[in-house]
Amino acid sequence: MSGTFPGDTAVENKIALEKVILQKSTEAGKILALPLIEENILYVTVLNRSFNFDASQDRSGDIAYSIEFIKTGVKGSLKLAPLSVSPKTPSANTSSRGQSLRTTVVIQGARTLRSVSQKVYGTPAKAQQLYDLNAAELHELVISGAQIMTGQLPLGTRLKY
Repeated sequence: MSGTFPGDTAVENKIALEKVILQKSTEAGKILALPLIEENILYVTVLNRSFNFDASQDRSGDIAYSIEFIKTGVKGSLKLAPLSVSPKTPSANTSSRGQSLRTTVVIQGARTLRSVSQKVYGTPAKAQQLYDLNAAELHELVISGAQIMTGQLPLGTRLKY
């Protein structure tokens, strides 16, 4: 498994992942659930791990990571709730607090959730909020769960914020 922890939250995410890796495992191994990739819950042992970051960037640089697992077992299938898909042209566009939602369109130069968050909220740290508002539509685009924050969105994708 590999990916990138972007920007301001990179250090905190790296520390959290290291804690999980270093935690004591069950006898069968660590539990690994990948809901959009693997239908079964896997037991794994961590074989190798690496983190690469530019120390000169202090806390604002991205951190790339790579973790190599060995599968030691399988534990049944994941029971996922079905995704609710909203209509392409929703009639009511309000948040859970009843406030009107605005929309933006993915353009060249702002094609990831973090870059769109920077554009609409003024900070990439609100990418999760952007994801939460658009989860059903993003799952329709078949972007893997591991890459949803940093994967490139198709140009013209309309996002609520």
